Amino acid sequence: MRSSGGSFTSPGQGLGGIEFIKGPGSGWKGGAMTQSDSFRVSGFPAAGPATLSPEGARLMQSIPISVRPLITAKRHAHIINRMALLWQDPKALRAYFDELMVSSRPGRRGFAIEVLDELLGLQNALQERQRI
Repeated sequence: MRSSGGSFTSPGQGLGGIEFIKGPGSGWKGGAMTQSDSFRVSGFPAAGPATLSPEGARLMQSIPISVRPLITAKRHAHIINRMALLWQDPKALRAYFDELMVSSRPGRRGFAIEVLDELLGLQNALQERQRI
């Protein structure tokens, strides 16, 4: 679905208001993504922690709907982006989940319960998958 500003939303793909943004002058190039392309969560500015990287968006599409962290992607896209970078390294991904759940950094307030539920659900699903 085309929206203003050269962006395309993908509500049918289960990404819940995450927009694909073509970078300036990038053209469609046969549908291939370029480095200037990004994903933006609707309702947030197109910069900073509310922007999903192309890797983060691909990760979101690959996660089963039952454990897909949509609220986390909307509120904390930087977490999904980091997970995408660590996804192929189970040990590093486990360490990142541990860091998210129990942090010794001062001043952290913790996550909203719905974000925490999503992260725990995804963490449990990954642990089960690795046992198989």
